[in-house]
Amino acid sequence: RLETPAFAIEVGWGVDRLLGYLRSWSSVVRFRQSQGVDPVQAIETPLREAWGAQDGQRAIRWPLTVLCGFVDSAA
Repeated sequence: RLETPAFAIEVGWGVDRLLGYLRSWSSVVRFRQSQGVDPVQAIETPLREAWGAQDGQRAIRWPLTVLCGFVDSAA
């Protein structure tokens, strides 16, 4: 196994973009279809209040894990 540097995807999003992203998750879509309610709605108001300005951008970061190494072709 080889050591790799830390990798991440980072974007600047507003709260509406983050809420839209959460609503796009397949588990959220299935829950909404089966239960008839949007589970993201339960966190929308507190998230908006904590976020601050409506058009404020925040850094959203997804750490990435990379596993790499050498394969012994003689094996």
